[in-house]
Amino acid sequence: MSVNAATLLVLKAFYLGRAISDKKQSIALALPMIDAAVDALGKNQDPQSRMRLAFYLLLKAEILRESSQVIELRARAQAVAPNIFENFMAIEDATQSSAARYGMHEGVIADEGVKIRRQAHWYLVGKSIAEVGDFAMMALGVDERNISDKEMNFLHKVTLLDLLMHHGIPYAP
Repeated sequence: MSVNAATLLVLKAFYLGRAISDKKQSIALALPMIDAAVDALGKNQDPQSRMRLAFYLLLKAEILRESSQVIELRARAQAVAPNIFENFMAIEDATQSSAARYGMHEGVIADEGVKIRRQAHWYLVGKSIAEVGDFAMMALGVDERNISDKEMNFLHKVTLLDLLMHHGIPYAP
């Protein structure tokens, strides 16, 4: 079973954005690349360019998720591609943890940050069974078991530079 291109782009924006934001040195390299894509694609009005523009805006929004710039980036993406934006926000909602109180008398507050995967354990007659799920995919109703190897490779292996080249975005550091 195949996942549609718009859904894959939304998932890619989340996964790539998380990967870049987790490595602080990557942020300074990625943001000018994304800005080059936004500038190049912003001039085009065809549906494919609009979808790609929304992707790059949401990618930047995910990288800058904890900054004040995220509001403007999300608003621009919503104006460009409302359906893609709505799917992205479903992922944001599903992956945003909230502060929880732990400890004696619930005196310690902890925020787990962005949640990527959930894990549940069941114990049946001396056996432990674990189920692992991906919050982003679950938010969009995508079953990991139905994603092809090619789609999984796109989601987890294709780099920002690969995408720029595929999209015909000129970028020179």
